[in-house]
Amino acid sequence: MKSAAVFLLIFVLINIVYSNELSQYQDDHPSSGEPSKLNLANKTLEPEENWFEQKLDHFNTINEYIIWKQRYFMNDKFYRHNSDAPIFLTIGGELAISSRWVTMGAWIEFAEHFGALCFHLEHRFYGKSQPRSDLSYENLKYLSSKQALADVANFIESMNQKYSLSCKQKWIVFGGSYPGALAAWAREKYSHLIHGAISSSAPILAKVDFVEYFQVVKASLATHSAQCVEAFGRAFAVIETLLRHEIGRRDLNEKFKCEHLSLVGEDI
Repeated sequence: MKSAAVFLLIFVLINIVYSNELSQYQDDHPSSGEPSKLNLANKTLEPEENWFEQKLDHFNTINEYIIWKQRYFMNDKFYRHNSDAPIFLTIGGELAISSRWVTMGAWIEFAEHFGALCFHLEHRFYGKSQPRSDLSYENLKYLSSKQALADVANFIESMNQKYSLSCKQKWIVFGGSYPGALAAWAREKYSHLIHGAISSSAPILAKVDFVEYFQVVKASLATHSAQCVEAFGRAFAVIETLLRHEIGRRDLNEKFKCEHLSLVGEDI
């Protein structure tokens, strides 16, 4: 539990800081399929950013009417606008999304084959989808898979209405790794909205002490060098030591911009 808590702290901080630094892929997917009947802009351009009014808190009536702008991309290149055409949604994860992600990949090939309309929804608190003005402890309480799943459900219902999608049109969600878990959980939790899920490399069994993840991370670090693994081990040991003492926690508060590490007891 000690190492899990420490790693979670570092993992969240690193992902939030570097979520916007994902490199862009080259778009080499050929154009084919029936043109869309949606009234959209020039098809030769990359998909434009779209913004959706999302709820801040799906589970608290006090915050029910607080909204924020969530980013998404759409690709209608292969969409055969009829009552049987499926709708594909790739769920974003712990990084910023890109317009290129709705123009390439296996799921776009599936879209071409089935004549699907494609959406890509950015995860709250990553990329440009920022529900709050800062990443304080008070605001990060809204960063959870539970809220993210509810975001997906609300998004689907809203897109059905915005684009006049038929109730016969089936939504299929996609994701890999953490978004893959979200895809599987979304299908299970909101089966009345989602017909199927493609969940790739997904740790769908939620665990507090997820030791298997550490094993994968260690193996990845070791591909660089054994010294890299040792350096991370020493860093974890230092942080665990600092967390056991008031002065150490104060130091971590300052270095990592944490406000509530002082609440952690000696039994960490």
